[in-house]
Amino acid sequence: MAIDKFPPFNSVLKGAIGSELDIVTFIRDYWQITFNNYSFSVLSSLRVTGNGWSVRDKEAGFRDRLCNCIGHKVEQASHCEDCITFSLDNGCSIEISLRDEDYQGPEAVNFKDPVTGLFYVF
Repeated sequence: MAIDKFPPFNSVLKGAIGSELDIVTFIRDYWQITFNNYSFSVLSSLRVTGNGWSVRDKEAGFRDRLCNCIGHKVEQASHCEDCITFSLDNGCSIEISLRDEDYQGPEAVNFKDPVTGLFYVF
């Protein structure tokens, strides 16, 4: 398949809209977050925001705030140069940083599209 036939990542993310955050896994130096079948291995910094607050990984309360998002549905999902963002129905957002300075290894996030099977690495 020619590279120009791959669906743009923003259109792939739209498939996650309406899905619940149902799995959050904390692994030694990365996270896995799953919205039904849309699973992301995050090797970068995460930030969770809500009404009047924001907390990043490694800050007090981060794990609780992230876990409080479990069971809430994605209302919007987007990808830009600096991040992948999921806006949830509880007013919170989960942001995966794509900035070079926010990850240690060669990549920030891995994602396999459950519809096409294509594997995305950022």
